[in-house]
Amino acid sequence: GNVLSLVTDKYGSFVIEHVIEHGLLEDRERIVRSLQGDIMKNGHHKGFCNVINKCLIFGTTEQKNALIDEVCTDNGFGRLPLLEMMKHRFGNTVVQKMLNVADSARRNKMMFAIKTAQLKNTKNRSSKSLSTVRGGAE
Repeated sequence: GNVLSLVTDKYGSFVIEHVIEHGLLEDRERIVRSLQGDIMKNGHHKGFCNVINKCLIFGTTEQKNALIDEVCTDNGFGRLPLLEMMKHRFGNTVVQKMLNVADSARRNKMMFAIKTAQLKNTKNRSSKSLSTVRGGAE
């Protein structure tokens, strides 16, 4: 509980980043576990995203994979946290870091989700413009 309040604090996030970089493996594990489940909710917060980036740099393969898997899993509302995070300045830096550190299977999964979303957006835009054209012609 305290980890989450620290990572969303202007100065507390620096403390957590320092622990991730220089602390014990079990401290890092506790921090990563505390952040899991909250990425979608805090994926726009600067301090939170900076801490996630540190986890992606200094974390174990298992820790990195757990964080990447979370953003690639439907949040229960038919949306991937990955796609929501890309809309925010700080969240987008996390997505870029994840793409850089992910193994090929996870990177492919992320890229597939991103490309699928882009195709849907393109189709939605062309459908709207087509209906606008039709509406004007009637």
